[in-house]
Amino acid sequence: GVASDRWVYRDTQGRALFIVQRFDRPDGKAILPLTWQQDPSGYASWHWRGLPAPRPLYGLEQLASRPQARVLICEGEKACTAARALFPDWVTMTSANGSGGVAQSNWSPLGNRDCLIWPDADATGLHYAENVAHALRAVGARSIGRLPIEGFLEIATLPQRDALPTGWDAADALHEGLTPEQAALYLQQWPPIILSTRSDSTPGSTAPPLPSPTSTTMSAASDASPPTPTNTDTHARSPSAIITSQTGAVTDTPTPTSAVGDRDPPPPPPDNAGSASTIDPDPLSIPEDARPCFRVFLTPTRVLEATHRLGPGVWYFGLTRGRRGTILLHQRWVCTPLFIDGVTADHADANYGRLLRFRNTGGRWRQWAMPMALLGGSGEALREALLGLGVEIDPDGRALLARYLQTGRPDHHLRCVTQAGWVEETLYVTPTRVYAPTSAQARGVIFQGESPAQSERAVCGSLTTWQEGVAALAVNNPLLMLGLAAAFAGPLLRRCHAESGGLHFFGGSSTGKTTILEVACSVWGGTSWRRSWRATTNGLEGAAQLCNDGLMVLDEIGECAPQEVGAIVYMLGNNVGKQRATRGGQARPIARFRTFVLSSGEQSLTTIIQEGGGRARVGQGLRLLDLPVARPFGAWDCLHGFDSGTTFSDHLKRTAQGHFGHAGDAFLRRLVEEREDLAARFGRIADMPAFSAATLDGQERRGAARFALIALAGELAIAYGILPWAEGAALGAAVVGFDLWCGERGRGHQETRKVSEQLAEFVARHGESRFSPLGASGALVRDRAGWWRDEAEPTGRVYLFTSAGLREALRGWEFRQALQLLKEAGVINLDAGKAGVYRIGPRTVRLYAIKGNVLDC
Repeated sequence: GVASDRWVYRDTQGRALFIVQRFDRPDGKAILPLTWQQDPSGYASWHWRGLPAPRPLYGLEQLASRPQARVLICEGEKACTAARALFPDWVTMTSANGSGGVAQSNWSPLGNRDCLIWPDADATGLHYAENVAHALRAVGARSIGRLPIEGFLEIATLPQRDALPTGWDAADALHEGLTPEQAALYLQQWPPIILSTRSDSTPGSTAPPLPSPTSTTMSAASDASPPTPTNTDTHARSPSAIITSQTGAVTDTPTPTSAVGDRDPPPPPPDNAGSASTIDPDPLSIPEDARPCFRVFLTPTRVLEATHRLGPGVWYFGLTRGRRGTILLHQRWVCTPLFIDGVTADHADANYGRLLRFRNTGGRWRQWAMPMALLGGSGEALREALLGLGVEIDPDGRALLARYLQTGRPDHHLRCVTQAGWVEETLYVTPTRVYAPTSAQARGVIFQGESPAQSERAVCGSLTTWQEGVAALAVNNPLLMLGLAAAFAGPLLRRCHAESGGLHFFGGSSTGKTTILEVACSVWGGTSWRRSWRATTNGLEGAAQLCNDGLMVLDEIGECAPQEVGAIVYMLGNNVGKQRATRGGQARPIARFRTFVLSSGEQSLTTIIQEGGGRARVGQGLRLLDLPVARPFGAWDCLHGFDSGTTFSDHLKRTAQGHFGHAGDAFLRRLVEEREDLAARFGRIADMPAFSAATLDGQERRGAARFALIALAGELAIAYGILPWAEGAALGAAVVGFDLWCGERGRGHQETRKVSEQLAEFVARHGESRFSPLGASGALVRDRAGWWRDEAEPTGRVYLFTSAGLREALRGWEFRQALQLLKEAGVINLDAGKAGVYRIGPRTVRLYAIKGNVLDC
């Protein structure tokens, strides 16, 4: 077959020695070596066998070309390749035959090199690291360290969990969105666990050695707890350009600002960041010529100019010039440790911000791209956000925090994105991850928001269990298949140039409507992904921005005020929010978004709007399509062996609540690599006979396009191996959904039907009280709307409306448009576009003749 991946082992000159290839088979993967060898007769050919021991290491050509670089050793070629992308300044290597090939490999090229081992997150990985360390000691490696992989749990942009999955390695880290910048910061925050060092280093080697063992790193030799970085540890420093070489503390450019006063500083935070053994024995000095400045300490630190030891955090060191030339030095605690790692700005050179890294109250490191606009005014919004994230701030030092954030200008620049969704054709950004075909394209891009990213996107359980316990059970259940396929439609809106909108499932209570929505939510996150209709228009506008180019789920439309439902549907379908003004009266930027909506309720959209006294407009019904939930078992056609629809629903809910987020993540990873013209494929599906029959009018074709988009989303998810359905299953479910919608809506032009229904309702309600026979004398009619007369069959009774009466009956419609619709329906006779002339007693009156027999139809 065709190998899914291949790795070429080369010598120091770059010549191929042998090839390792991976084959994905139904019963699992197979890793096979392919070697160019001669048989006894001298004939050379490729053979499915490896080289005899000792075998060369993978990456020898890089090792030879970079003699001063440090070496990172991973378990397996796939992890090694991923590590190269994450640590481009390192030489990444591995041994052949995985964990069992350490003893059969030649490790001598790593003599006198600084080596770091990245073990897999399992017992086999730790055993591999021990064997590699033993082999490196034997060949005289200068220093050997092990990466404390438990620290990856602290990176906010990676999935949050209590433990790394079994076998988790560099390939998984790259797959989950770890960037080279984050990997570099990781090495600074989490110093390697030193396994051994050599006291005699070869002269002329300029590669920086790994840190020497200290009291903290030695105690961290086990996986029980990560080491605590100290102020003097170079691996605990921020990478920005404002780091001093003396202490690794962050400073600002001295400015002629006034001192904060002669008051004693507030007491330092509790001394819980380290023991006395972790404090630098040599006190620091912040002399007069270095002030004013800020310093960041990770552990309690002695400063010569201070009367007591300073606790962890950001400290301001100032001076005050008193009378007679006296100078008073003072310091003030600002907040807990907070580093400024980069400057952010969008593609238009606006929306500037700062990339902050801080340690919260729980001791975990977090990251946030903070908009500089939050520093305007009193800065209350900024402090509220930081306090919510666990940063402790001196209540009396607010101005110092703002000054610290404004004066820190590191050289590291990143491109920020202020709204989730597509940034470019192949770049999709969420609050927690950047999706791109390669890590290089995602590098330097970060999401920036006015509040820290509290995304509902989350990952739990496994994709396999979700496929078996949720997606597979959707087969033969067209409504559930429709909901699952629709969950993938949001990211396709831009790629297919499709309009926003969605589906509204309605039916009786406890039929499975909410279950369909929860299953759709499990594609992207947990139960928090599902929102309620119980919200204002402004509130849902903000939620739509968060769901840009994605899925928005709204449950129970009955909880929303009927007067607001119509406006919300128009807003979500038109992709724009409300126009607002600034304090000065200028127009604020309008919120724009694209989103696919799934909704549910016991009543249809039309019924809800009419209950509020409004008139359901056709445009609203075309933006949120009503789908009745009335299958053999509630929302289900097939129970797959379950006793009832209720137990089937309960199973789907339990599984979806325990396994979620994987499907959407896998879909986006494949979608950014998709090179097919999806707009053209969407057009081909929309042109299929099921969606473009000659009998369909323009409105029905517009609804058909919605179902065609769902079909495309589902078929892509099937092709990507995410939905375990047969090819064409999603298309079939979309056709069923389209037929249900047409059956609920009725065939034909909706405006014509609705205006006729409204006129017929008026006649039925007022026929006897506001109409009288034409030609009858002495008939007293109050609030007359017209007359009637009987004609020969099949016309029957004809209602002759006055202009005022017909306008009242057609209230809510543009009068000329309504007349045209009634004429096209054959309900009204118009003479040259005008009412006919009739004689009523001694006078003539213009009246509109409405055919009662056509109106009744």
